[in-house]
Amino acid sequence: NCPGKHGLHSYQAPNDSLSCDRCVKKIAKGDGFHGCKKCSVTMCRDCFKAPMATASVEANCPGKHGLRSYQAPNDSLSCDQCKKKMAKGDGFHGCKTCSVTMCRDCYKNPTSASVEANCPGKHGLRSYQAPN
Repeated sequence: NCPGKHGLHSYQAPNDSLSCDRCVKKIAKGDGFHGCKKCSVTMCRDCFKAPMATASVEANCPGKHGLRSYQAPNDSLSCDQCKKKMAKGDGFHGCKTCSVTMCRDCYKNPTSASVEANCPGKHGLRSYQAPN
């Protein structure tokens, strides 16, 4: 689903400038994909069919803006999680507002360091003391 819970709808790529937000694979002109225009989410057929590893966690930035897919403009970027250096043109996920950069591997295989526990409504988890 998209962050706004609008649901992902089926579309055909109007050109070859789209890439999957999950795996960063290019989507060719005319290929089918799923997405949400309101939330600007694009997902290739393979990723749409494959379930997420765990529904209760997701890779995100500290500001909870969500991570978008990008291509490295040069070879000066490295992953904030695993510190792997990226080559020009490599796909990655990030948040420009929070200056978060995450390589494909860390995004696709989240670890406790790269994910945030969250509720289904994405309200965040708070610490509470159990009543007596």
